[in-house]
Amino acid sequence: MEDNKKRNPNSHECNSWSELPLDLLIMVFKRLGFVDFQRAKSVCSSWLSSSRQSVPKKNHTPWLILFPEEQNNSYCKLFNPEEKERLYKTQDTGLDFSKSVCEASYGSWLLMHDLCYNLHIVNIFTNERIILPSLESQLGLTKERRTKPKNRILSCLFWIDEKTKDYVVVCSLDNLPVVYSKKVNNSWKQIPETSECLGMVYKDHMLYFLNYYGDFCIFDFYGETPQQTFQRELKVESVHSRKISSRLRIVATKLVATVTGNVLLVQKIWRSIPMTWSFLVIKVYSYSSGNLKEHQLVNSLGNESMLFDQGITVLANETNGFIANSIYFSGGDDKKDRNDLFLFNLQTHKTELMHQFDCSKFQFSRAQWFLPSFTHA
Repeated sequence: MEDNKKRNPNSHECNSWSELPLDLLIMVFKRLGFVDFQRAKSVCSSWLSSSRQSVPKKNHTPWLILFPEEQNNSYCKLFNPEEKERLYKTQDTGLDFSKSVCEASYGSWLLMHDLCYNLHIVNIFTNERIILPSLESQLGLTKERRTKPKNRILSCLFWIDEKTKDYVVVCSLDNLPVVYSKKVNNSWKQIPETSECLGMVYKDHMLYFLNYYGDFCIFDFYGETPQQTFQRELKVESVHSRKISSRLRIVATKLVATVTGNVLLVQKIWRSIPMTWSFLVIKVYSYSSGNLKEHQLVNSLGNESMLFDQGITVLANETNGFIANSIYFSGGDDKKDRNDLFLFNLQTHKTELMHQFDCSKFQFSRAQWFLPSFTHA
């Protein structure tokens, strides 16, 4: 050993794991998934320092977030399907989740509002928080005691850049056109001709919008103000009807952006006889090849799985635990199943209970899928 040191005075002998070269540690960290990444960076200070110069490999597996029911609870539980029954606890966020509602998610960011409809974006891993402009001061959205809000929030979606923290938030409100807010203007502005929102989804700086009358529009958000680039009428039967017949009822309608480049109109239907769920899936636009001449009924999602509540699809494979050609959704209107998770197989047309958490044990509910990003988490 002494002879080797004499021949190569620059050689370095590692006496412990903490003395591994930086470039080697970075190579290791880049190959780790989120869970192993978090464990590795807690080994010692040098590994923690190396982790800050690395990013875990891109995650393609949706996780589940469980929000607390009990008051004064400022953390959530996270469920990774790849690890079966194991649950992770988030750090203290300083937010009372029992008094907050999660409207949408993007990566590891959640769009939340409190009981007074104050909106903010929070990263559940880094605890970063962005306070959004007040809807109350600009649009008259209020919630007074014992009264209904003047213009309640129907749905929201958003996008955020992990590095610059530039964001776009879009909200659909009662009796008002859809409004949006960007980091650059820090205010709410209305998008004309977008009232009576039935469904909307945001993909690659494009907003796909559908109203109750079947008008499908696309707005380009690349510039300072959104520009309408496309409009057509979707002649879809019962697109705005809540009750198709005495036995069929449309519970929810979503626009869904797929991995392979399509926009789908998806209707979640409750069948009273027999008592079961079903889904109607229609392709209304292709953003990869342009407009469709006519909408097309979709009988298969191929190797994709749909997260209905989030309006997206993900690639399914054997390792991430998701079944291809299936729609994942949360429970129905009844209290007995609102915490349950289901999947609907488009091939067999059967609904299965995917996972049932013992909420009496965990005291958590309001389960919601999200596709986490772990940049310096």
